[in-house]
Amino acid sequence: MGAAAVGVQAAGAGLGAYSSWKQGLAQQSYYKSAADNSRQEAAMAEKEGDLESGQAQDEALLKSEQLRRSVATLEGQQTAAEGASGTAGSVTAADISNDTQRKSNLDQMMVRYNADRASWQAKTQAALKAWSLNKQADQDEAAGEESRQAGKIGVATSLLGGAGQVAGSWYKLNRTAPSGGGSFT
Repeated sequence: MGAAAVGVQAAGAGLGAYSSWKQGLAQQSYYKSAADNSRQEAAMAEKEGDLESGQAQDEALLKSEQLRRSVATLEGQQTAAEGASGTAGSVTAADISNDTQRKSNLDQMMVRYNADRASWQAKTQAALKAWSLNKQADQDEAAGEESRQAGKIGVATSLLGGAGQVAGSWYKLNRTAPSGGGSFT
């Protein structure tokens, strides 16, 4: 084995080290990109939760207004019927009006309760999804750092292994060198 072969071994060790380093950086870049995507998805999930929550509240306002109008129409019809039947101002008419108002209040509370429940559910699901995505991003970032460290370790391993091979080859080359001034050292 000649000096050129020793040089090739050294170059191979250097190339292996460079390759390990670049692979570690590439994997780190991949994991960073995955983490960034997860964080963006988490932010979008929270915005979607807020949007769904707002929609539930807006729908409740519309239903509440529709209910109020329906009750007002019903009360007007009841008052007209009481007037036509001659029972206006009686205890029965008052009972009917009170019962209609009580049921209307219960319906209004149910509309609000359902809207609040839907709003809470949307926000809770969005928060859980965002939490999960952020945890995934944390894991991706950690994996990226580990990949970078693995690349550094690969560099050291390649260089040390290559140095050992080069030294061994150099030693063999010098042991078998011709005597009488033909030494390569």
